[in-house]
Amino acid sequence: MGKLGLTDSHEQLVEKYGRENAEFIAQTLGDWTRNYSRLLYLRMGVCDERAFIEAARRRAEDRGWTFELRDGDWTLLEKLFFGRWDEDFVIVQPGRRIVARNDERILDTTD
Repeated sequence: MGKLGLTDSHEQLVEKYGRENAEFIAQTLGDWTRNYSRLLYLRMGVCDERAFIEAARRRAEDRGWTFELRDGDWTLLEKLFFGRWDEDFVIVQPGRRIVARNDERILDTTD
């Protein structure tokens, strides 16, 4: 997120991009953090994550947010990568579009 400038202060944006561009960035992105109150880190076990977990914990603390640590699950990604597209996936055929449903399907397709 830092590379997008989302964690930069207004002064840092002005320094990097100039006053006019900084104003545009601030207006476009707004205060994206105002609607959040927690930071969730999903531990996926692909590497030693201790440093990442601590950085996330510090970021949550700096923002006054609750920090949560949970174990992630590779099931959905494995299904996606290996083409096992069951009812967990919405497969959109050409010419169709995705629509929201107010039932257990959540998403579906329609003409």
